[in-house]
Amino acid sequence: MKLYRFIFITITLVSIVTAIIALAIVCGGPGKVPPLASVNNPFHGLDKSDIPKIEHYQGRDGTTLGYRHYPRSNILSKGSVVLIHGSSASSESMHVLAKQFSAQGFTAYALDIRGHGDSGTKGTIDYVGQLEDDLSDFMKTIQPASPSTLVGLSAGGGFALRFAAGENQTLFHSYLLLAPFLSQSAPTSRTDGGGWVSVGIPRIIGLTILNNFGIHQLNNLPVMNYALNDEAKKFLTPTYSYSLKLIFALIPTTKTI
Repeated sequence: MKLYRFIFITITLVSIVTAIIALAIVCGGPGKVPPLASVNNPFHGLDKSDIPKIEHYQGRDGTTLGYRHYPRSNILSKGSVVLIHGSSASSESMHVLAKQFSAQGFTAYALDIRGHGDSGTKGTIDYVGQLEDDLSDFMKTIQPASPSTLVGLSAGGGFALRFAAGENQTLFHSYLLLAPFLSQSAPTSRTDGGGWVSVGIPRIIGLTILNNFGIHQLNNLPVMNYALNDEAKKFLTPTYSYSLKLIFALIPTTKTI
Protein backbone atom coordinates (compact mmCIF):
# COMPACT_ATOMS: atom_id res chain seq x y z
CA MET A 1 0.00 0.00 0.00
CA LYS A 2 2.83 2.36 0.85
CA LEU A 3 4.45 1.58 -2.49
CA TYR A 4 1.27 2.47 -4.39
CA ARG A 5 1.00 5.69 -2.41
CA PHE A 6 4.60 6.56 -3.23
CA ILE A 7 4.03 5.86 -6.94
CA PHE A 8 0.83 7.93 -6.93
CA ILE A 9 2.54 10.91 -5.26
CA THR A 10 5.52 10.68 -7.62
CA ILE A 11 3.32 10.58 -10.72
CA THR A 12 1.26 13.49 -9.41
CA LEU A 13 4.33 15.61 -8.71
CA VAL A 14 5.86 14.83 -12.11
CA SER A 15 2.57 15.72 -13.79
CA ILE A 16 2.36 19.03 -11.94
CA VAL A 17 5.97 19.95 -12.77
CA THR A 18 5.47 18.95 -16.40
CA ALA A 19 2.30 21.06 -16.60
CA ILE A 20 4.10 24.07 -15.10
CA ILE A 21 6.97 23.76 -17.58
CA ALA A 22 4.53 23.38 -20.48
CA LEU A 23 2.55 26.42 -19.32
CA ALA A 24 5.74 28.47 -19.02
CA ILE A 25 6.81 27.56 -22.54
CA VAL A 26 3.41 28.08 -24.15
CA CYS A 27 2.33 31.23 -22.32
CA GLY A 28 5.65 32.67 -21.10
CA GLY A 29 6.97 34.14 -24.32
CA PRO A 30 8.12 37.74 -24.78
CA GLY A 31 5.55 40.52 -24.70
CA LYS A 32 5.09 43.32 -27.18
CA VAL A 33 7.40 46.28 -26.71
CA PRO A 34 6.74 49.78 -28.08
CA PRO A 35 9.18 51.09 -30.72
CA LEU A 36 12.23 52.84 -29.27
CA ALA A 37 12.82 56.10 -31.11
CA SER A 38 16.51 56.31 -30.23
CA VAL A 39 17.10 53.06 -32.11
CA ASN A 40 14.61 53.37 -34.98
CA ASN A 41 15.07 57.02 -35.97
CA PRO A 42 18.80 57.00 -36.81
CA PHE A 43 18.20 54.62 -39.71
CA HIS A 44 16.14 57.27 -41.48
CA GLY A 45 19.24 59.44 -41.81
CA LEU A 46 21.68 56.71 -42.83
CA ASP A 47 23.16 57.40 -46.28
CA LYS A 48 23.16 54.08 -48.11
CA SER A 49 24.00 55.47 -51.55
CA ASP A 50 27.56 54.12 -51.44
CA ILE A 51 27.01 50.94 -49.46
CA PRO A 52 28.67 47.91 -51.10
CA LYS A 53 26.47 45.18 -52.51
CA ILE A 54 26.03 42.13 -50.36
CA GLU A 55 28.43 39.29 -51.15
CA HIS A 56 28.26 35.71 -49.94
CA TYR A 57 30.27 32.82 -48.63
CA GLN A 58 29.11 29.36 -47.66
CA GLY A 59 28.90 28.04 -44.12
CA ARG A 60 29.94 24.45 -43.41
CA ASP A 61 26.27 23.40 -43.43
CA GLY A 62 25.85 24.76 -46.96
CA THR A 63 23.90 27.89 -45.92
CA THR A 64 24.67 31.07 -47.87
CA LEU A 65 25.87 33.83 -45.52
CA GLY A 66 26.16 37.52 -46.34
CA TYR A 67 28.86 40.16 -45.88
CA ARG A 68 29.94 43.50 -47.34
CA HIS A 69 33.48 44.21 -48.56
CA TYR A 70 35.14 47.62 -48.22
CA PRO A 71 38.49 47.67 -50.07
CA ARG A 72 41.18 49.77 -48.43
CA SER A 73 42.07 53.17 -49.83
CA ASN A 74 45.18 53.47 -51.97
CA ILE A 75 47.64 53.79 -49.11
CA LEU A 76 49.91 51.31 -47.36
CA SER A 77 47.86 48.39 -46.08
CA LYS A 78 47.32 48.25 -42.33
CA GLY A 79 45.66 44.86 -42.42
CA SER A 80 41.95 44.06 -42.15
CA VAL A 81 39.00 44.42 -39.82
CA VAL A 82 35.93 42.18 -39.58
CA LEU A 83 32.94 44.04 -38.15
CA ILE A 84 30.19 42.35 -36.12
CA HIS A 85 26.94 44.30 -35.71
CA GLY A 86 24.77 44.52 -32.60
CA SER A 87 21.50 42.87 -31.63
CA SER A 88 18.72 42.88 -34.24
CA ALA A 89 20.95 44.70 -36.74
CA SER A 90 22.83 43.75 -39.93
CA SER A 91 25.94 44.69 -41.86
CA GLU A 92 24.26 47.91 -42.99
CA SER A 93 24.50 49.33 -39.47
CA MET A 94 28.31 49.09 -39.66
CA HIS A 95 28.53 51.01 -42.94
CA VAL A 96 29.84 54.32 -41.59
CA LEU A 97 32.43 52.64 -39.38
CA ALA A 98 33.56 50.31 -42.17
CA LYS A 99 34.07 53.29 -44.50
CA GLN A 100 36.29 55.00 -41.94
CA PHE A 101 38.45 51.90 -41.52
CA SER A 102 38.72 51.63 -45.31
CA ALA A 103 39.81 55.27 -45.60
CA GLN A 104 42.56 54.65 -43.06
CA GLY A 105 44.10 51.76 -45.00
CA PHE A 106 42.25 48.75 -43.59
CA THR A 107 40.34 46.28 -45.74
CA ALA A 108 36.99 46.09 -43.95
CA TYR A 109 34.33 43.41 -43.94
CA ALA A 110 30.90 43.87 -42.36
CA LEU A 111 29.12 40.57 -41.70
CA ASP A 112 25.47 39.65 -41.55
CA ILE A 113 25.59 37.32 -38.57
CA ARG A 114 23.48 34.19 -39.13
CA GLY A 115 19.89 34.93 -38.15
CA HIS A 116 20.23 38.53 -39.38
CA GLY A 117 20.20 40.34 -42.71
CA ASP A 118 21.01 38.06 -45.64
CA SER A 119 22.32 35.15 -43.56
CA GLY A 120 20.13 32.14 -42.85
CA THR A 121 16.70 32.23 -41.24
CA LYS A 122 15.97 35.49 -39.47
CA GLY A 123 15.93 35.30 -35.72
CA THR A 124 17.32 31.81 -35.17
CA ILE A 125 20.30 29.48 -35.53
CA ASP A 126 20.59 25.71 -35.43
CA TYR A 127 22.90 25.13 -32.47
CA VAL A 128 25.09 26.85 -29.91
CA GLY A 129 28.52 27.34 -31.47
CA GLN A 130 27.19 27.82 -35.01
CA LEU A 131 28.10 31.51 -35.09
CA GLU A 132 31.68 30.68 -34.12
CA ASP A 133 31.73 28.06 -36.88
CA ASP A 134 30.42 30.62 -39.37
CA LEU A 135 33.08 33.18 -38.45
CA SER A 136 35.81 30.55 -38.68
CA ASP A 137 34.50 29.54 -42.12
CA PHE A 138 34.52 33.18 -43.22
CA MET A 139 38.15 33.66 -42.18
CA LYS A 140 39.27 30.46 -43.88
CA THR A 141 37.27 31.17 -47.07
CA ILE A 142 37.92 34.91 -47.55
CA GLN A 143 41.35 35.05 -45.86
CA PRO A 144 41.39 38.76 -44.90
CA ALA A 145 44.73 40.55 -45.00
CA SER A 146 47.01 40.25 -41.99
CA PRO A 147 47.07 41.53 -39.31
CA SER A 148 43.34 41.02 -38.78
CA THR A 149 41.14 42.53 -36.07
CA LEU A 150 37.68 41.42 -34.98
CA VAL A 151 35.55 44.46 -34.11
CA GLY A 152 32.28 43.86 -32.25
CA LEU A 153 29.60 46.40 -31.33
CA SER A 154 27.20 45.85 -28.41
CA ALA A 155 25.98 42.24 -28.68
CA GLY A 156 28.61 41.83 -31.37
CA GLY A 157 31.19 42.93 -28.82
CA GLY A 158 30.03 40.24 -26.43
CA PHE A 159 30.25 37.70 -29.22
CA ALA A 160 33.76 38.91 -30.14
CA LEU A 161 34.83 38.40 -26.53
CA ARG A 162 33.35 34.90 -26.58
CA PHE A 163 35.24 34.13 -29.80
CA ALA A 164 38.46 35.48 -28.30
CA ALA A 165 38.12 32.95 -25.48
CA GLY A 166 37.47 30.05 -27.84
CA GLU A 167 39.60 27.53 -29.66
CA ASN A 168 39.83 29.62 -32.85
CA GLN A 169 41.02 32.81 -31.17
CA THR A 170 44.26 32.84 -33.19
CA LEU A 171 42.32 33.50 -36.41
CA PHE A 172 42.54 37.16 -35.38
CA HIS A 173 45.58 39.09 -34.25
CA SER A 174 43.59 41.50 -32.08
CA TYR A 175 40.10 42.25 -30.81
CA LEU A 176 38.24 45.56 -30.41
CA LEU A 177 35.07 45.67 -28.29
CA LEU A 178 32.76 48.67 -28.72
CA ALA A 179 30.24 49.10 -25.87
CA PRO A 180 30.12 45.29 -25.54
CA PHE A 181 27.02 43.59 -24.17
CA LEU A 182 28.36 40.94 -21.80
CA SER A 183 25.19 39.65 -20.13
CA GLN A 184 21.91 40.90 -18.74
CA SER A 185 23.44 40.78 -15.23
CA ALA A 186 26.51 42.87 -16.08
CA PRO A 187 26.73 46.25 -14.25
CA THR A 188 26.75 48.01 -17.63
CA SER A 189 23.34 46.58 -18.59
CA ARG A 190 20.01 48.24 -17.92
CA THR A 191 16.75 46.40 -17.24
CA ASP A 192 15.29 45.23 -20.57
CA GLY A 193 18.07 47.16 -22.29
CA GLY A 194 16.46 50.48 -21.41
CA GLY A 195 13.24 49.57 -23.22
CA TRP A 196 15.03 47.97 -26.16
CA VAL A 197 13.84 44.41 -25.58
CA SER A 198 11.12 42.30 -23.99
CA VAL A 199 12.32 38.95 -22.67
CA GLY A 200 10.12 35.89 -22.09
CA ILE A 201 11.73 34.76 -18.84
CA PRO A 202 9.24 31.92 -18.07
CA ARG A 203 9.75 30.44 -21.55
CA ILE A 204 13.53 30.71 -21.20
CA ILE A 205 13.40 28.89 -17.85
CA GLY A 206 11.16 26.17 -19.29
CA LEU A 207 13.38 25.66 -22.35
CA THR A 208 16.51 25.65 -20.21
CA ILE A 209 15.06 22.82 -18.13
CA LEU A 210 14.24 20.86 -21.29
CA ASN A 211 17.74 21.47 -22.67
CA ASN A 212 19.28 20.15 -19.49
CA PHE A 213 17.38 16.93 -20.16
CA GLY A 214 18.69 16.85 -23.73
CA ILE A 215 15.48 18.11 -25.35
CA HIS A 216 16.38 20.76 -27.96
CA GLN A 217 13.47 20.53 -30.40
CA LEU A 218 11.77 23.73 -29.17
CA ASN A 219 14.85 25.97 -29.25
CA ASN A 220 13.56 27.90 -32.27
CA LEU A 221 10.71 29.37 -30.21
CA PRO A 222 11.00 33.18 -29.81
CA VAL A 223 12.12 34.42 -26.40
CA MET A 224 12.99 38.07 -27.17
CA ASN A 225 11.16 40.88 -28.97
CA TYR A 226 12.96 44.07 -29.96
CA ALA A 227 11.52 47.60 -29.91
CA LEU A 228 11.30 48.08 -33.68
CA ASN A 229 8.72 49.99 -35.66
CA ASP A 230 7.05 48.43 -38.72
CA GLU A 231 9.52 50.01 -41.14
CA ALA A 232 12.59 48.83 -39.22
CA LYS A 233 11.21 45.28 -39.01
CA LYS A 234 11.60 45.03 -42.79
CA PHE A 235 15.41 45.05 -42.61
CA LEU A 236 16.24 44.34 -38.97
CA THR A 237 15.53 41.23 -36.89
CA PRO A 238 12.50 41.73 -34.62
CA THR A 239 12.71 38.52 -32.56
CA TYR A 240 15.35 36.10 -31.27
CA SER A 241 14.84 32.41 -30.70
CA TYR A 242 16.13 30.64 -27.60
CA SER A 243 19.11 29.25 -29.54
CA LEU A 244 20.14 32.65 -30.94
CA LYS A 245 19.65 34.38 -27.60
CA LEU A 246 22.05 31.97 -25.94
CA ILE A 247 24.91 32.82 -28.26
CA PHE A 248 24.36 36.41 -29.46
CA ALA A 249 22.43 38.13 -26.68
CA LEU A 250 24.12 36.50 -23.70
CA ILE A 251 27.41 34.93 -22.70
CA PRO A 252 26.24 31.80 -20.85
CA THR A 253 28.01 30.88 -17.63
CA THR A 254 27.08 27.23 -18.08
CA LYS A 255 26.82 25.07 -21.17
CA THR A 256 23.15 24.29 -21.69
CA ILE A 257 23.14 22.59 -25.10
